[in-house]
Amino acid sequence: MILQFNGPVVHLVECLLCMQEVSGSSPLGSTIIMSEFLQFKDLKIEVKTSAQARRWRLAVHADGRIVLTRPKSFFQLPPDKIIAERYDWLKAKTKFWQEHRGNAPILSKTQQRQAYLQNKIAARNLVRARLEFYNQKYKLKYNRISIKNTATTWGSCSSRGNLNFNYKIVLLPERLADYIVVHELCHLAALNHSTRFWRLVGESLPDYKLLRAQLKKIGRLS
Repeated sequence: MILQFNGPVVHLVECLLCMQEVSGSSPLGSTIIMSEFLQFKDLKIEVKTSAQARRWRLAVHADGRIVLTRPKSFFQLPPDKIIAERYDWLKAKTKFWQEHRGNAPILSKTQQRQAYLQNKIAARNLVRARLEFYNQKYKLKYNRISIKNTATTWGSCSSRGNLNFNYKIVLLPERLADYIVVHELCHLAALNHSTRFWRLVGESLPDYKLLRAQLKKIGRLS
């Protein structure tokens, strides 16, 4: 299961993005085979066609870019309808960035890589410590722990018991970081978002609904 974000706090503005899924499911490592620009009313939108994506993905980036990624199988389907249906959402997210970006810098790929390397160890130490703390209750077995520099996910749990976390978890408030850790830890027992899964989360974080709502202001769960 994957914990995704769709809107950053200001100090994460350099590489987080606002994202709205349109349909289906999509791997993160999509291969772009075509890119073109579309003008819709007052918005300039980059339309990318992906060979691997199985879902239309609409994103508003921190630097103001709007990107619509569509699966190759929908190449002939005009994107206008999807954009029109989400025009108000796009305007709201664009306005959000204009109001909240402030003087926060937009980092280059090199700077983002440097930030990742600078924070990777601290993030790993934080994750390990919180996993050990909360797993005293659950006593679940997990395998590899990875700290990554992903574009749209806070964390994920694989069917093999591997746990992955975004290095930016170390920049979050402690309770939100704990929520991400507990969320992925509980996926080891329930690889879904069933009633049982949320009950397990609630055993450690009774206020998980509040924390989830707070995290939704930064990102969204899927």
